[in-house]
Amino acid sequence: MALPARFARQTRSSAGVSADDIKRLGSQTALTRAQVKTLFESALKDARDAIVAEMIKNINKWVAKDTGELRASYEKIVESSDLSKRELKLLMKVGTDVQHAQYVDKMPTARLRHAKDPQAITGVQGKLQLQLHAYTIKFVRQFLKQYTAQAGVQYGLFSRKLKVKAH
Repeated sequence: MALPARFARQTRSSAGVSADDIKRLGSQTALTRAQVKTLFESALKDARDAIVAEMIKNINKWVAKDTGELRASYEKIVESSDLSKRELKLLMKVGTDVQHAQYVDKMPTARLRHAKDPQAITGVQGKLQLQLHAYTIKFVRQFLKQYTAQAGVQYGLFSRKLKVKAH
């Protein structure tokens, strides 16, 4: 049985910087192009790890667990998020490939919650999508600020070049 379009897709949130912007930052700061690239890579990798950890906490808190299949599916997709190989971009994903997810997502909260899952919620897919984008913004900025401070360069120069997008 094919999944409904809403659950067959994954929601993505991305953050990255172009090669041209890395080159420009290398000329505007005391850092070399390689150092600028390393700074962004480090910030994005650390942000990815923090986002995955927070998303898994939310999945375990909000997604109802009957057999564990639905939670495992969400976790697998979130954990598959990584840096793009072609460009310096973090691609975060959330979604599920479980067929019954569409029905669980519409169940009344009272039916989802029980002793094992007192915080399970209805509409978890939408809530996780919003959280993914919020965490992408929060953690990418947090780690970029940390790494620019360590490198002794202005955070503002770097944050203006960062492009964050939900899709």
